[in-house]
Amino acid sequence: IILLTNKIMNELSNLKKNMDSSVNNGNINITKSYSSFQAFIVIMLILIIGISIASAIFTSRSILHPVEKLKNVLAAISKGEIPEIELIDTGDEIGEMSIALNNVMKELRKIISEIKNSANILSKLSRILTEKIERIAEGANEQASSVEEVSASIEQILANIEQNTENSNIAAQIVNQAVKR
Repeated sequence: IILLTNKIMNELSNLKKNMDSSVNNGNINITKSYSSFQAFIVIMLILIIGISIASAIFTSRSILHPVEKLKNVLAAISKGEIPEIELIDTGDEIGEMSIALNNVMKELRKIISEIKNSANILSKLSRILTEKIERIAEGANEQASSVEEVSASIEQILANIEQNTENSNIAAQIVNQAVKR
């Protein structure tokens, strides 16, 4: 029994050594895997941060650049200028705003053109009207002069009639005195 027990003990001891060796190898492999996993996580984290930063820069530029153009165009319009720049449709809300602003600028250009045309027509018509008013004023002045001349002539005729009436009265008195004598 003792020999058998010793033999079992030796085998158990060998088994324990093999198990300890397997556990140590497993621990070493786990430590190596954990270190590799840590390195992978760090690399992935650095890549994710880099991609996030690049994406943020690209996104901010793709948003800020069109928004800056929109802002500049609106600032110019607020100063009374209509820039000739055509804003680009980016396919998003900013692109829709660009299209709408392009349409507003086209309509403003059309309205301004119509106003200029109307102003030119109004200017021509006002010149014609001024000429006609000047002609009417000249005609009125001529008529006033004619009326003054007619009035002066009438006054002279009236003065002559009065003089003739006086002369007739004097002649009548002379005739009456001659008849009485």
